[in-house]
Amino acid sequence: MKISKRIEKELFFELALYVVVVGSIALWHQNNFLVFIILLAAWVFGMIFWHKKNDIIFFLVGAVVGSLSEIFCIYYGAWLYTNPSLFGIPMWLPLGWGFALLITKRFAEVLTK
Repeated sequence: MKISKRIEKELFFELALYVVVVGSIALWHQNNFLVFIILLAAWVFGMIFWHKKNDIIFFLVGAVVGSLSEIFCIYYGAWLYTNPSLFGIPMWLPLGWGFALLITKRFAEVLTK
């Protein structure tokens, strides 16, 4: 399968975003505010420079649905976070869920071209 330069560039940006998000969470998860600021900056950068139609909607759906699911499961004792900020979850988690859904959508779009 021949990958065009445009698709190659899109995959690079999607992968870079994934590495920034997951790497920030893994390295600095104990500093909720720092991770929140990094993820917020990554989201703003992404929206300014390479967002696509409906990206904001996908991000918000992921952030809301993912966070509500986490809060529900934590409330009933399924798991817990070592450094929660609000309602048993870290303040950066809604952004993490938003990115999870958005990056999944974006990879699927790029790989099905």
